[in-house]
Amino acid sequence: MRERWHLARQGEGQILTVTGEAGIGKSRVIEALQQELAAEAHARINLQCSPYHSDSALYPVIQYLNRAAGFAPADPPDVRTEKLRGLLGARYIANPAALPLLAELLSIPLTEAAPATSPAQRKAATLALIVEIMTRTSDSDSVLIVLEDAHWIDATTLEMMTRLADSITRARLLVVVSARPDFTPPWLSRPHATLITLGRLGRPESMQVVASVAAAHGLAANTIAAIIAKTDGVPLFVEELTRSVMESAGEDSVPATLKDSLMARLDRLGGAREVAQIAAVIGRQFTFALLEAVAGKDNDELEDMLAKAGCRRNCVSRGAWLRAELQLQARAGA
Repeated sequence: MRERWHLARQGEGQILTVTGEAGIGKSRVIEALQQELAAEAHARINLQCSPYHSDSALYPVIQYLNRAAGFAPADPPDVRTEKLRGLLGARYIANPAALPLLAELLSIPLTEAAPATSPAQRKAATLALIVEIMTRTSDSDSVLIVLEDAHWIDATTLEMMTRLADSITRARLLVVVSARPDFTPPWLSRPHATLITLGRLGRPESMQVVASVAAAHGLAANTIAAIIAKTDGVPLFVEELTRSVMESAGEDSVPATLKDSLMARLDRLGGAREVAQIAAVIGRQFTFALLEAVAGKDNDELEDMLAKAGCRRNCVSRGAWLRAELQLQARAGA
């Protein structure tokens, strides 16, 4: 991944797909890359696919455009229109049809209409515009585009991503896509495409994970053996069962499944359980402000509950504990 980023910075655009089963570490390795790049000047575009929107055309792109344009929930249509103009101006896009196309995509009423074209022509023009917005970002900075959970991608976003893959060969742009093994990337035949497949951990690696999580706890050898046997080399499960044993009253019983582990941890949270469940329902990424608004708790109370759940304010967006509960939805009882 580092090598592909260095190529991208030199103007040789790359697309890299990371595949593996749930809990295997796809998001973790992408996080590690983002942390390494934090000190470098670059732009970042995040696209998040959702199991609830796999039939909603361009759902991840619409969410990105709303953020890129800086829309606020209370913005009236005329304010949103001006913010779209600003976004297009910042990308040096002067095509007069661009604003009407974006306004239509984002459901913003607009007095000026795009030239009369067929639905197929408007779709093609819209996808080309989205690709141009993303690639033009690399005119001033190197760009990292992350598309997560592509196994839930809608057909139109997949078409857009394929067009993007064909448009980045001379751009300072790295695209990183995460997906489960059942996703087949249509861009793999491109010379600038790379596939990384993450497998399960072996016993030595699993023991290292247990040791790092329980460094100050000193688990008994038979307890460590039970954890490794029940987690079958899936890193997320190794972490979560280890934490469950550490937080329980004793080491006599290792939970049989991840579900048992998470339910036991929820029960131990007491009043913080409600906040943890709300956070899991919101999604994999969210802000402290959003959680505060939905949970209906004041700042100090919410901080305290997050601490009990094993999260700090600055790690709410991707706490391993909350991530585990969301993985549970996909592998209940595994």
